[in-house]
Amino acid sequence: MKVPKINFLIVSILSIVNLYANENNVICKDDSNLVDNVIDSFNPILKLSPIEAGFFIGEWKVLVKGTPNGDVVMNVVIEKKDDKYIGTVQSIGTDVKPVKADKVEIKENKMKIYWFGGGYNIFLHLEKIDDNKIEGSLMDMFDATGERIVN
Repeated sequence: MKVPKINFLIVSILSIVNLYANENNVICKDDSNLVDNVIDSFNPILKLSPIEAGFFIGEWKVLVKGTPNGDVVMNVVIEKKDDKYIGTVQSIGTDVKPVKADKVEIKENKMKIYWFGGGYNIFLHLEKIDDNKIEGSLMDMFDATGERIVN
């Protein structure tokens, strides 16, 4: 959901409601302003803001579908150290040790983690879906879904 499009829609609706209410002297049963009531009904949407970057901190089980090696399950761990995000990535079910991320970027509701593996520079882009779910893509080619690992 992109807030700017929603805000434009809400402003448009409020403009129409305001015009109608002013032209027709509309007053609600409790003597409140109709526009204020409409604004209040949109408050949950208007109060949407980017999540705190801390959302991504923790351990995630991420499934990447359709890679040349088939579906891959990875363990992604994100930490914050000295005001910088760090992380590791490890394929589950293999003997490969966790690989340290070269860079972890967290902006608004999105995270991008970069690492070197299998001879390639790799990145995984993920977005928050709900409190414990994320989705995105590996290298902008393979769909990825993930769940927070709660210990």
